[in-house]
Amino acid sequence: MKSLYTLVLLTIICSCCKNNDRKNKDNNQWNSKFEGNASIDDIHKDVKEIAIESDFCVIFCIRDNINHGWYKIFSLKGDNWEKIDIQQNVMDEEQMRKDPGYYIARDITTRKLCKLEEANSFLSKLKSYGLFELPEEKILFKKCKDSGIADIGSTYIDIVSGNKVRSLKYSGVYECLDGQRENIYKIEELFKKEWLPDSLMH
Repeated sequence: MKSLYTLVLLTIICSCCKNNDRKNKDNNQWNSKFEGNASIDDIHKDVKEIAIESDFCVIFCIRDNINHGWYKIFSLKGDNWEKIDIQQNVMDEEQMRKDPGYYIARDITTRKLCKLEEANSFLSKLKSYGLFELPEEKILFKKCKDSGIADIGSTYIDIVSGNKVRSLKYSGVYECLDGQRENIYKIEELFKKEWLPDSLMH
């Protein structure tokens, strides 16, 4: 009987090892797709905890006067992909109109588990727009011509996998022959349009 228990236990352990090997192989498909240029300490404090808890995540933020403090995080934890939306200092406009001297501002975090097809589609689009190969702004600026148009905000993208972090920031408008700047706009549109349904945001 003991030998039967031992056999069952060994079978379970072998199965877990194979699953972990397969998962690690799958994870390496995106783990090895980017070079790190930063550390976890460079991640903004408001989203650092989520980044540390995730096995892999892409943090997207556009900073300007309108949507300052709005983060969108595409995160993998274990087998689950999740879309996380963090809006900071959201004010009750109706209350402000009633009493401008007194208002409530709060942070709102919305989380949505993704179906596998949704997660795969989103990740595939990020790959197809060259997210993991995009150059840093200083390199992009050298390669592309400044259009002379002032940009109103900055786009921040952090890719995090364990201790491996790639931080990208773009604040200028460039004319690029190879379409790299266009890909940055496509990634921005992807995070705006294919994110959370309006019903979850209110």
